[in-house]
Amino acid sequence: MLHATTPADDLIFGLTHVVDLPGLTAAGGLPVSAEDIAAIIGEAERFSRDILWPQAQAADRQGAVYENGVVRVPASYREAYRGWIDGGWQGLAAPAELNGIPIGGQELPQALWMAVSELVTSGDMAFSLCPLLTAGAIEALVQSAPPPSRRPGCRSWSPANGPAPCA
Repeated sequence: MLHATTPADDLIFGLTHVVDLPGLTAAGGLPVSAEDIAAIIGEAERFSRDILWPQAQAADRQGAVYENGVVRVPASYREAYRGWIDGGWQGLAAPAELNGIPIGGQELPQALWMAVSELVTSGDMAFSLCPLLTAGAIEALVQSAPPPSRRPGCRSWSPANGPAPCA
């Protein structure tokens, strides 16, 4: 008898049995268990299925509009993106700190981020571009952000407060 699986089941199987992400992360000193992987992927599937998928078609019909220098996205994206941020999804694979400044990332493996991204893309391709572009910005900052200024009167740079002129 055939056993049907969901994309989430396939992702969990691939990460835990094919790639052996639990073994790789344990060897690297930051273990992520198979149970943790299943929980993260399961929640990402729930978010995609319950939040993104039901609104995807309406959001595609509404589309994004650029007017007066502002991009307005479909109305459902505001709540969905708030859920994305509140759930900590954006910081899944981001560093916890950058140049000594806490930025709130969870430092989980990039492979886990990619699996979550796959589920989000399946839920709503257009919505998935927002987190994807933000992940690219985070990576650019990780690779290129200057160290905090040591001069008196200079506010440290961080993604939260951006660059600031020195007094």
